Amino acid sequence: MILSRHNSMCSTMTLATLSGSAFPSMLFIKTRKRLYMSACTGNILALIVGLCFGWSSPYLPKLKEAAHIKENPLGRLITYDEASWLGSLLPLGAIFGTFIAGYCAQKIGRRKTMLFNIVIPFAVAFLIFAFADNIYSFYLARFVSGVTVSGVYTVVPMYLAEISEDEVRGFVCASIMTFETCGELIIYCIGPYVTIFASSMFGVCVCLVAALSIIFILPESPYYLLSINDKERAEKSLMKLRSETKEQVAFELEFMTAVMQEASGIQGTFLDLWKTKASRRAEVITLGLTIFQHWSGIVPVLLYSQSIFEQTGSGIPPQFCTMAVGLVQFLASFVTPGLVDKLGRRLMLFMSAMGMFVSEMALGTYFYMKDSGEDVSRVFWLPVACLVLYIVSYVSGFGPLIWTIMGEIFPTHLKAVAFSVGVFFWWSMGFVVGRVFYPISISVGMGGCFWLFSGFCFTAGIFILTYIIETKGKNIIEIQRLLNK
Repeated sequence: MILSRHNSMCSTMTLATLSGSAFPSMLFIKTRKRLYMSACTGNILALIVGLCFGWSSPYLPKLKEAAHIKENPLGRLITYDEASWLGSLLPLGAIFGTFIAGYCAQKIGRRKTMLFNIVIPFAVAFLIFAFADNIYSFYLARFVSGVTVSGVYTVVPMYLAEISEDEVRGFVCASIMTFETCGELIIYCIGPYVTIFASSMFGVCVCLVAALSIIFILPESPYYLLSINDKERAEKSLMKLRSETKEQVAFELEFMTAVMQEASGIQGTFLDLWKTKASRRAEVITLGLTIFQHWSGIVPVLLYSQSIFEQTGSGIPPQFCTMAVGLVQFLASFVTPGLVDKLGRRLMLFMSAMGMFVSEMALGTYFYMKDSGEDVSRVFWLPVACLVLYIVSYVSGFGPLIWTIMGEIFPTHLKAVAFSVGVFFWWSMGFVVGRVFYPISISVGMGGCFWLFSGFCFTAGIFILTYIIETKGKNIIEIQRLLNK
């Protein structure tokens, strides 16, 4: 084994010295091709999430408008309450699926969880969509989609953080948003022109690609293998990820082993999240970012974007506006992976919050003027511009970086439970915001809704500056030291 072949090194190196600045310089990197291939394979699941998230925007109008009755598999128009449930059942299902994925990730591994707990249920949900002929089948499909989506947000960021090197961890973890927005762009573009059956069968095909990629490409997380005392497979997994020999991965494997030995025998529980200053601060950061992310209004914007554009009265076809926003969102998602390891997490989060604050304040003002009977024809372009700025701001910071930070700030033995709690809370907020958006918009108008969201964005900026730590380029030991200060 690696440790037995390097007794002299291990006798003089502790976990603290392994975490020092010598570590990156001693690690010779030949290529990261296999690492990026593995990241892309895991992120196919994020693309499927985008398909599920974006589904409501093109298909709710088809189900509730008389002009699309021929394409409606129900043979009748759905009510506004049914439309609200179709939008909010996905986050409701995600609440129930969170702890299942976290438990399975610890018991059977990240790789098997992705295959059996995520890909297969996604395929089942798409098949239910394809053959649904009553509203309850649609409810079931949305609920199953939600249960599975939560698994993606629980397992994939955890896996990406564990397989990445410190120098590119931010880039790899932030890439999840690029794939998710790609899925949303696809459904925004094809949804207005194809039936629910056709788009659902497309989803099944993507699930098949994901399953084959996981089986033939994806290695198990070395950290998970070390947690079950399988050092031989951990070494092989690391060699595959780094495209290196035993000698070249020896130092990194020793570092991973030291991290796991420090946490050996410790089974992370919910109470453990509150036992130390570092874990308490990490959990507060997670829950705080979760609250602000959802109350920035992202769920209503993604679920009901076409309906929002219809209410602007701008004269621009709403489906084209939605496609434009989806395209901008996809292109903007490339910004974060390229800049996050240069500018840092805190700065990009703060810029994201301020961008969302400005855009939603302006959009709220537009809706207020329109609802007050003022002539807004001269600024017909403002709603599209505001939503484009909002999406760019969200995708450049709050969208991907909450998962990046969650994958970085918790020690290995707490990651599964921390992600489960964080994602549970994340989807609980998503359900609440998605469910109350229609009632609030009817009560106080669209202007009041977006002003409310902008207020949360401004408060988020203060939270980021006063409480978030910078994790750029730091390993787990250095991050824990910062959290303990």
